[in-house]
Amino acid sequence: MQSFEQERSKFPHVYDIVGITEELRRQLVQLVQETGSLSNDTVVELSQRLDQYILAIQHRMNEKKKKL
Repeated sequence: MQSFEQERSKFPHVYDIVGITEELRRQLVQLVQETGSLSNDTVVELSQRLDQYILAIQHRMNEKKKKL
């Protein structure tokens, strides 16, 4: 699995990151349903990865606001 920074560098536009975020969210929901646990190691890892993308989106949106 690639690191967050390696993945993010391939997607310079916020819309690309949003698409990945939506896919990760869908995977997370499915995984929680399958495992029945929010504390499953894989669930926690995926949740943390999703958090990184959410923060990246927020960061990019804040950068755009500063430029306006």
